Amino acid sequence: MKRSTERDYHERIVRTLVYIQQHLDDELELENLASAAAFSRFHFHRVFRGLVGESLKEHIRRLRLERAAQKLKQQDGPITDIAFEAGFETHESFTRAFGAMFGVSPSSYRASHNSVPQSTSGTHLDYVARYRPPDYGEPLPVEVKELPSMKLVFLRHAGPYSEVGATWGRLMTWADIRGLLGPEMRMIGIV
Repeated sequence: MKRSTERDYHERIVRTLVYIQQHLDDELELENLASAAAFSRFHFHRVFRGLVGESLKEHIRRLRLERAAQKLKQQDGPITDIAFEAGFETHESFTRAFGAMFGVSPSSYRASHNSVPQSTSGTHLDYVARYRPPDYGEPLPVEVKELPSMKLVFLRHAGPYSEVGATWGRLMTWADIRGLLGPEMRMIGIV
């Protein structure tokens, strides 16, 4: 595959991943997502699975289960309500799916200190609505710089900050294999 085609496919799939997270409560049909990514539904499904590492259905289901797991930790409401919000028709089907993913029942997960297991794709639910930054005191002065346009390659890390080094390592390995490391290279981290 040509490098430009590969880059185009990646961009289209990243847009799709963002769209899925923004519309996780909606009916996410293969036909609509394929159309949004400008692929036929058959080609989209192959490209999505190849680049993300899981099928579209598996990806959406996992994100909904991750969100349900967060709600179990943050809310005291009935587990059945959380199951229905996650798109499951019965408490039993939710419990089976949740147990398969997390290795424990929803009620046991709520009572434990388990974290979300890593996915094949490394893509996890971004749930920032309840995030409140710690009080660090007076903010540092803001410095605005205009940078020349540049091409970027990125990897997204979701999880404890203490584990971000592995993500940087994967990115540097990828760049090294392609001969991109050198004195002109810049590294940018956005937290």
